Amino acid sequence: MKLKKIEKIEIKKTERFVRKAPLFIAKHIFEFSLIALFLSLAIGVIVFYKYNILDQRIDLNNLPQTCLLEENSYQRILDVWEENEQMFNQADSRDYRNIFSTKD
Repeated sequence: MKLKKIEKIEIKKTERFVRKAPLFIAKHIFEFSLIALFLSLAIGVIVFYKYNILDQRIDLNNLPQTCLLEENSYQRILDVWEENEQMFNQADSRDYRNIFSTKD
C-alpha cells in the first residue's frame, strides 16, 4: 500500500519537473546557452586531445625493427600484380566500338 503511494508521489514529482523544465530553460536561455557552449567546447577539446595530441606522443623507437614477410604471400601478391598488369595492357590493344557514332 505504501509502495503505491510512494510511486504516485514520485510520478507526480517527475511529471511536475518535466512540465517545468522547458519553462525554466526558456526563462534562463542565456545561461543555458553558455552552459551548452562550454560543455560542447570541453567535449571537443577532449576529443581533439585524445585523437591528435596523444597519437603524436607515441614513441616509435619501441616498435620492432624487423618486418617478417612470408615468401609465399609475397609471391602471390606479385602474381596478382602481374595478372592485373597483363589485363591492363590487353585493354590498351583492343579496339572498342564507338557507341556514340551513327550507324553507317
